[in-house]
Amino acid sequence: MERLFWTQTKNPDTPNTLINSNGSIITLDRFEDNGYALFNELLGYQETSKTVYRSGNLILKKHPDGGVYISSNFSDKDEAGRTIGFMFFTKNTTKSEVIKDLLFFSGLVKKSLSDQDIKNIKRNIQWSNKQINGLVLAAIITILIIYMLWRKLN
Repeated sequence: MERLFWTQTKNPDTPNTLINSNGSIITLDRFEDNGYALFNELLGYQETSKTVYRSGNLILKKHPDGGVYISSNFSDKDEAGRTIGFMFFTKNTTKSEVIKDLLFFSGLVKKSLSDQDIKNIKRNIQWSNKQINGLVLAAIITILIIYMLWRKLN
């Protein structure tokens, strides 16, 4: 699947909601919609992806075959006063595409992401070329310093 989205519902007695790549909303108590297979696929992405960022409820993971897995809570609360959780996977990897996908699915279920989660996702979704160049330069300088010190000692 290109994109999958799962969320709890506002009423704890109502089945959870899953949304497939096409934006079709699937209630997880209906076997004929193939909802459980899609939910298991989402859990598979969760298990096989590597955590790159974690803060509070927000977990951001990258999948080895490409794609991003995110789980957190919406700002919205359920009828019991608890924040509503969600899980999301997209094969997109750029900040703008991932945020666009996440906001699209959140809009379908009429829920709001916290501003802090959006900032943290944008900040941690991918390394920019400038950051990568800086790390490579720092590594080269470190290697040169170690080499010069080693030569001086010998």
